Parts: sequence; structure tokens; C-alpha cells
Amino acid sequence: MSEAIKTIKIKIENPNKGKEKALESTLEILNSVLKTYIDLTLRHRSFFSERKESVNKKTGEVYLRPLLNSEILTELEKLSLPTAAHPRTEISIKSLFPGLPTVWRRSCINTSTGMCKSYLSNLKNWASHSTKKGNPPKPPKASNLPTFYSGAYQLELLDIKNQFVRLKVFDGKKWIWKNYPVRIGRKQLEQLNNPKWSSSSPTLVPKRTKRGIEWYLHIPLVKQVKVKPIKKQIRENPNLTTLAVDLGLRHLAVVTVRQAGKIVFVKFFRGSFVEAHRLKHLQKVFRSQQASGKPIRGERSNKELWRHIKATNLSVAHNLTREILEIALQFEVKVIVIEYLHKFQPKRREKRSRKLNRKLTYWLKGQIETQLRYKAFAEGILVKSVSPAFTSKICNKCGGFGERFSHSSLFRCRRCGYEANADFNGAVNLHKVFWEVFPFSQKRGSATALSTKKKQKLKKPTRIGNDNFLLTIDK
Repeated sequence: MSEAIKTIKIKIENPNKGKEKALESTLEILNSVLKTYIDLTLRHRSFFSERKESVNKKTGEVYLRPLLNSEILTELEKLSLPTAAHPRTEISIKSLFPGLPTVWRRSCINTSTGMCKSYLSNLKNWASHSTKKGNPPKPPKASNLPTFYSGAYQLELLDIKNQFVRLKVFDGKKWIWKNYPVRIGRKQLEQLNNPKWSSSSPTLVPKRTKRGIEWYLHIPLVKQVKVKPIKKQIRENPNLTTLAVDLGLRHLAVVTVRQAGKIVFVKFFRGSFVEAHRLKHLQKVFRSQQASGKPIRGERSNKELWRHIKATNLSVAHNLTREILEIALQFEVKVIVIEYLHKFQPKRREKRSRKLNRKLTYWLKGQIETQLRYKAFAEGILVKSVSPAFTSKICNKCGGFGERFSHSSLFRCRRCGYEANADFNGAVNLHKVFWEVFPFSQKRGSATALSTKKKQKLKKPTRIGNDNFLLTIDK
């Protein structure tokens, strides 16, 4: 059982000056508490190296283990919170921060523990490095966004027009409850009320704009997902339905669905409208930069235009992945196959046009893959990356070596004369790579890869005449 997590952003609508000042005071005092506990934790860093005896419930063996976070929290409270059992403490958190709620104190202790663990681990790795290149890691700074745990946060959703959130905030003198109006869309409201998803503790996030500071609550939603490994799914169902996504420049994506060895669905997602819209705004940026003259170092002009271009790319990626996921759910797909393009690098000294350079710069392959992965996992669908090597050069019908005409996106096989869209041909071949029946699969044990005991390295196919190819293998 695994967890799928997504975040809903809720805007706090136009708080008055008193409520906005309370949010700022809350951020300030909590960071002061966090700084106090970071300093205290680093003074007692022995907690992280201390070992405690524990008994294995299955075997009954006694072993030494590091302290748990809950045990470190207890030790830090003994050092900072005077009680009848521990009247003498190193610091008194009640005197430094009167009225600090327990939930906030423990939240800051847990946050400081995590930050100090990371810092000490990085410091140890740097010290163990033989050359010790660069400066040592710096201690953590108290610049954290507060998380409202249970006891400091209540969300009231009476109806679509009457929505507010109750937060326990610091008004400069004491901790009090304040009601803040929020804006929640219909889709967000459906997600919050969905029984499959459970909401967790929100984080307060300020966003600086020209008009001032906008305040948001980031509410994480958690869903329990049960997904079997791909190999186990294939063993249980040899005719597993798969969906392949071929990412490109002319077409944002070409989607094919394979059932029982046959392609049963094809859909092209063109990207010309996105390219035209983006080009229009890039030309505005260019004209604006020409008119303004030499840019000032350290300042970025045309922020609104760049923000719009970024938002457009994000919106296109979201809409595309949503449609792909709807297709996957329609055909009950369990595995989505995509190309592994992380190491894609254009050839050095390769002459390309400005248009192609612009397309490569704003290619949405990374955003599409990232969003597709987390959206598919929430529905119990796994995304598998496969090598795209030779998928656009080999015929999906006979396995012959073909050629691609870039001006028309046409693929033609030299052996059998098969003609099709090159992106479609690549999308079909991705299925074959996944099922290990592609002629140039890099995996051992492939149906056509001349399996031997030693690992084989495949070279690029060598042409023989005009209609044949030769598979060469390094021994």
C-alpha cells in the first residue's frame, strides 16, 4: 500500500490589516521559536549519535538503535520546558515565548530535528570526502513556513459562498483564534469532500506581488493506493493493456492503446496552437527589450509576459495529461509507456534554425512526464520509461530500416514500403520495447536480441542496399 499526495492551494481573500498583521506576527514568532530550538539541538547533537537498546519482536534479539524523533522531542522538552519532574532546564521556552501553544512548540521541535539531522549528515559527508572541495555546509536557518496541525486549524465549508478558515495566530500580544475568508473553487470543493482523499495539515505560504502580500493555504490531500509491480501484473495477465505516449515537437503527444497485441486506439495532440500563442508573446518580449535598451544587471524585465508564458505552458501540460489519463481509464490501462528523454542532448555543432531552437527550448516533455506520473499513480496506474533508441527509424510492421521525412512527418519503410506518420510509428514501437519484442531492445532475454550469457551491446544497424538492414553485435 502506497500513498498518493496532491496539494490544493486556497487563497485567503483580502484579510483586513489586523488579520494580515497577525499572520505576519505568527510567521515571525514561529521562526524565532524555531531558531531557539535549532541552537539548542545543535548544542546537544549527541542525541543523534546516541543508541538505545531495543528488542526485535519477531526474533527476540536485543539490538542498538538510534533515538526516534519522538524520543528526541521528549529530551528537548526536558531541556526547555520546566516541570515538577524537571524544574531546572537549560532554557525556559515559557519565559521566552509566553502563551506559546503546545502544538506550535512541538511543531518547531520536530522541524528543527529534521533540519539538524540533514545538516549534520551533509557535514559528515563533506568531512569524510578526501579532497573536501568547496566550503563546509552551513547550519540551518530559521526560515520555515508554518504548518497548522490539528488544534490550530479548522476549515468551515458551509456553502460555495460562505467559506472561511479558523487559524490560531499570534496578534502581537497573545495567541487567539481568527476567522479568515477563503476562496475555494467547485473542483477544489469536490476534491476536499471526496471520501477517497483525506486532507492533512495545511501550510501557510505568503506570495509577494506588486499589490502587496497574498496569503495562501496549501492543503495536502492523501490517498491510499494499492499498485502491483509491473512484472507481477504481466505474470498474472500476459495480455495486459498498455498505453504508449510518443512526445514530439510537431505533435505534443501521440497516444496509442494496445490490447491483446493489437493497436485499438490512436489520438494525436497537436501543438501548433500553443506554439503560435507562445511566439506571439515572445515577440512582445523582444520588441519591449529592443525599446528599453540595455538591460539592468540583476533585474528582469517583462515579468508579466514571462509569467504568462510559464502559466500557459503549465496549463497546456495539465490539460494534456488529464486527457491522456481519461483515455487510460476508459480502456482500463494499468501501465503507461513513455520515452526516457532525460539525457536528450542535441548534437554539438549541429546547425539548427531559430525556429527549431525555440521549439527545443520550450519543449514540454519534462512537465508532461512529471504531471502524468503523479496523476496516473493516484489512479493506480504505473508509468514506465523505456529507451527511445531507433523507435523512429524501424518499421513497426516488418522491423525493417526506414527513413523519416521531416518536412511532412512521414515514415517510409525501405523493406516493405509501409508508410505512416512517424510519430505514430514511434508510439507503436514503444509498446514493442516495453514487451521486449523490438529488434533493437537493449535488454537481455529479448525475443529478438540473440540472447547469450554475456551482456550484449547493440550497434546502430548498417544498411545493405536500399531495403535491408543488418544487426551487428559486439562480442
